[in-house]
Formats: sequence, C-alpha cells, structure tokens
Amino acid sequence: MDKRQAQQKRILEVLFDFLKKDLKSISGEEKLAIINILLPFFIPPTNPDGSLGTDFTESYYRKKEIAPQSIDYVSTYQRLLSEGERLNVIQEKLRGFFNDLVQKKESFLRGIDKTIALLRVKNGVLEMAFVAFPLESKMNLTEVFANLILGNIFNLLVGLPVNSIKICNQCQGFFVNTSLRGKIYCSPSCAWRALAKKRREEIKKHPKKYRAYLKKQKEIMRRKYEEKRKAELGQNVKVHRRKED
Repeated sequence: MDKRQAQQKRILEVLFDFLKKDLKSISGEEKLAIINILLPFFIPPTNPDGSLGTDFTESYYRKKEIAPQSIDYVSTYQRLLSEGERLNVIQEKLRGFFNDLVQKKESFLRGIDKTIALLRVKNGVLEMAFVAFPLESKMNLTEVFANLILGNIFNLLVGLPVNSIKICNQCQGFFVNTSLRGKIYCSPSCAWRALAKKRREEIKKHPKKYRAYLKKQKEIMRRKYEEKRKAELGQNVKVHRRKED
C-alpha cells in the first residue's frame, strides 16, 4: 500500500463508520458530532496548489489558515444537515452507491440521483472521467447534499483497485483492503465474533458440551457484572446472586 492509498483508506474508514450508525436512535448532540466529522466530505480541504487535501479531521476547520468563507459554511451545513431526516436519506443513498460498487453494478458508474458522473474502471483501477450537475435538473436540498458528498467521494476513490472495497461477512459494514491477502472481516473484533459464533454452532451439536459451555458463559457474565458494580459502588459492596427460577 502506497502513501496515497493509506490516506484514502483512513479517510474512507471515517465515512464507512458513518454508514454503520443507527441514526434513528441517536440524540441531537450525537447527531451534531457526526455532522462535524462529516463536514470535510461536504467542504473538502484543499492543498496550497488547489488540489484535494487529505486532512479530513474536525480540527481542520479550527485552523487559522482556513478560508473565511469555509468557516461561514460550517454553521450553515450543521444547521441544514440537522433538519428532519436529511442525514438519514444521505446515509441510505451512500449505502446504495457502495453496495453497487462492491457488486460491480453498472449503476455505480452514474453516481446517484441526477448527477452526471463517470467513475470508470481502467486496468482494474478506479478513475474519474467526468462529474457535473445538469443545469436543467431541479434537485431538492437533500439531493444536492447527497450529490455534493458523492462528488468528493469520487475523488477519494480514484486510484484504488476496484476490488478494494469490501463488505464485512460479520457486521455487513464496508471496509478497504488494498493488500494481497484476502480479508472477509473489517476488523479483528468482527473476525473474533465470527469465530465465536462458528464455535457455538459446532458445540450445539453436542448437548453435553453445550450445557457446559452455557454454564461457563454464565459465570463469565456474572463475574463481569460483579466487577462493574464494584467499580461503581466500591470494592466492599456485596453483589447478590439472582435466585434461579
């Protein structure tokens, strides 16, 4: 993996973490925190030569060097993205785009909604040929936001192997793999969960072993609960066992 691909992977991981979020169960404060993390995808940082930058962090917008007009945009974007179900709609559209990309459907070449875009594959690598908004098209504000973030995502995807975007077999989230080693899980924790699930299914075939396994798991959960309560209330607190039915 070269330096640029490492940067692309780091930035895309921020976006993929957003696509995993359950936006319907978060508070207004949590929603604003997510919007702040996503801001660089709507107002991308630029290098001194005008090219797309790689400082996709919330702190980027607190630097003194940032253009004054971008600072004005931040509060406007925060307000508009917080309205109604706008962020949820954008999330669903982006999930659909990456699903199409992973499945190599031709629709991903067009982008989403009324965007004219060509993200094509050449020698197994993604490259962008053209992006524009049709002048005759009348898009609502949510569509404008979705197309804006998509256009910037296209820039991030350029140069990546077309097969580098994957879907985790465990959590069904997206991840980037540019190594030669085939990966089917996005993280060690997902790989561990999948292995534990497989082990449980194998043990279920042997009733005696399965009962012993459940008993052991119950003790582990009990011990963790006791440790948690003692950390909250003090080491001298007595944690009583619940009576069995």
